[in-house]
Amino acid sequence: MTLCNNFFIDCFLRQQKVSAQSIRTVVIALGVLLVSGCTSYGGSVKEALTQIETENYQEAETEFKKNLKPEGNDALLYYAELGLLHHLSGDYSKSNQLLSKAEDLAEDGYTLRVSEVLKSMFTSSSNTNYLGTPVEHLYYNYFKALNYLQLSEKARTKKEKKTLLDQARVEARRIDLKLRVIEKQEGTYEEAKKRSETTFAQLLRIFELLNGNTLEKDKLVFRQSAYANYLSGVIYERYGEWDDARISYQKAAQLYEAGYAEQLGLDQGITEQAWLDTARAMLKAGGYRNEVTRITDTKLSVENRTELKRYTDNRQTLGEVIIIEHAGLAPRLGELNFYLTVDMDTQELVLRPILTGSIEQQRNQFAWFYMLYADKGLLNLVKQYREGGLYDVLTRFAQEKRVGLGPLWETAADLGLIAAADKFGIRVTVPYYGPINKVMPKGSRVYVNGQSYAMKTADSPAMLALQHQLLKAGADLNAALVRESLQQITTFQATAGLSEEGTGALIGGLISLGSSITSSADTRSWLSMPYDIRIRRIALPAGQHSVKMNQLKTKQIQVRPGQLGLVEFRTFQQNTKALEQAY
Repeated sequence: MTLCNNFFIDCFLRQQKVSAQSIRTVVIALGVLLVSGCTSYGGSVKEALTQIETENYQEAETEFKKNLKPEGNDALLYYAELGLLHHLSGDYSKSNQLLSKAEDLAEDGYTLRVSEVLKSMFTSSSNTNYLGTPVEHLYYNYFKALNYLQLSEKARTKKEKKTLLDQARVEARRIDLKLRVIEKQEGTYEEAKKRSETTFAQLLRIFELLNGNTLEKDKLVFRQSAYANYLSGVIYERYGEWDDARISYQKAAQLYEAGYAEQLGLDQGITEQAWLDTARAMLKAGGYRNEVTRITDTKLSVENRTELKRYTDNRQTLGEVIIIEHAGLAPRLGELNFYLTVDMDTQELVLRPILTGSIEQQRNQFAWFYMLYADKGLLNLVKQYREGGLYDVLTRFAQEKRVGLGPLWETAADLGLIAAADKFGIRVTVPYYGPINKVMPKGSRVYVNGQSYAMKTADSPAMLALQHQLLKAGADLNAALVRESLQQITTFQATAGLSEEGTGALIGGLISLGSSITSSADTRSWLSMPYDIRIRRIALPAGQHSVKMNQLKTKQIQVRPGQLGLVEFRTFQQNTKALEQAY
C-alpha cells in the first residue's frame, strides 16, 4: 500500500503526464489493498465466538454487544446471537424473549424488503437491515421449542409442565406453518424429481453442461425440513399426542427418504431412525398394526426390528432418552472482489476476479468464481479459440467472465456505463464460502452408562447456508454490479471535464478510488448457529442414567417408564486453524 501511495504523491508533486490507463491500474490496485484488510462480520465477532467455544458466555455476550446493537441494521442479528447464547447458558426464559424479538423483526422485514432492496442499490449492501434467511427464521422457533422443553423438565407442578409443553407445541405449529409456506413456494421433492425426469429437463441439462453450468440448482433448493418435522414429533410425543407425533415422524422419514438426507449429506441411519419412531408412535396411538408390519418389513434393519420388539415387550419398564448434539459453529462468509472493464473491440463487459489474502484464501476465491461465474464449457472454449487462438484459450479460459451486450451496447453507452467502466474500471464485491468441510466437526459418540453409541447427523445448518448462498450468487453479483455501476457512472460524470492526463487524471483517479473503497459484500449471518445437528435415541430402564458426550461432558437424566427424556449438548471440535485459513 505504501508503494501505491508514493506513486500518487510523486505524480502530484512532479505533475508528470500520467495517462488515465496508468491511473486506472493503480486505482484498482490501491483500492483492493485498502479494502483487503477490512473485517467481515465473522471477523468482527470472532472473539465472541471464541468465548462461546470455551463456554465463557458472559464474556461472549459482552463481545457481541461491542459489535451489535438492539436497533439499526444489525438488530436482527443482535437478538438472534444473544438469544442462542442464552439458550447455551441455560437461561431459557431470556433466550425465548430475545428469539421472539428476532422473529418479530424477521416478520416485519418482509414488509420492508422492497425498500431495503432499493436502499442497497445506492449504498453498501452491508448498510441495509439484515433480514435473515428462511432457514434462520425456522431456527428461531426451533430453539424456542427446545427452551420450552428444557423448562418443562424443571417444572415443579403438573400444571406448569403442561403449560410449558403447550408453548413448545405452539412453536411446533409455527414451524409447520413456515414449512408449508416454503413448500408451497418451492414445490416438494417429489415434484422436483418428476420435473427432472422429463425429456425437456434432461435436454436442458445437457445444454447447460455444454455451456459450463455445472450446478443443478433444483437439487439445492430448501423445500422442507425433515429434522424440523422430526422435532415436532418429539414435542407431540412429550405432550402425549401420539397421532400428531406419528404424522410428524412419518413426514420426517418420507422427507429424509425423498431427498433431504441426500441433499445435505446426512447419515443414512437417520432415515431409518425416523421410520423406527414412526412405528413406535403408531404402536402407542393404536390401530396401525398393518402399517407397523409394513414399516418393519420394508424400512427397518434387523437391529432396529429387535429394538422395536424390545421396546414393545417392555413398555411398562422402559423409557427413552433422546440426545441432541449441536456440533460446531456455522461457517463464515468471506468477500470476493471483481474488476469490471469493457473490451471496446468485441463490445463485451469483462469481469475478472481479484484474489486477496493468503494463498489458501485466494484458491478458495478462485474456486468460487470458477464454479459460479467463469466462462467455461465447450461453447465458450470454442469462442475464445476463434477470437484469440490457443493463447487466449490458455490465458483467458475460466479466468474471466465475458458478456456480449449486442444491441444493448448503445443503451449501456447512453447510460454512461461503457465510458465509466473504460476509464477507471468498476470494483464489485460479493459474499462467498470457502470449503466448509475443512471446518466440519468430527463424528461424535455418546456414552450411556459406559456403553458407546454413534450419533446420527439429522440436519446440517452449514450445508443449508452454503446451498442458499450458491443459489443467490447470481443475484448477489447482479445487485453488486448495478450498485457499483451507478456510483461509478456518477463519479465519471463528475470528472468528465477533467484532463485525461496529469493532474486531471490523478484527481479523477482519487475520486474513483473513494467510490471503489465503499464497495463491500454483505457477509452477515447467524454465526452462533451449529454446523451440524446430531441425535441418538435410546430405550433405557427407568431410573437415573449418566450420559457422556465425546468423553468430555457428562449429564444426568431421570428416565421414566413410557416417557421420553431430553439431553442436549453443544460441542466444538472444528479445525480452528482451517477456519482462519478458509475465510
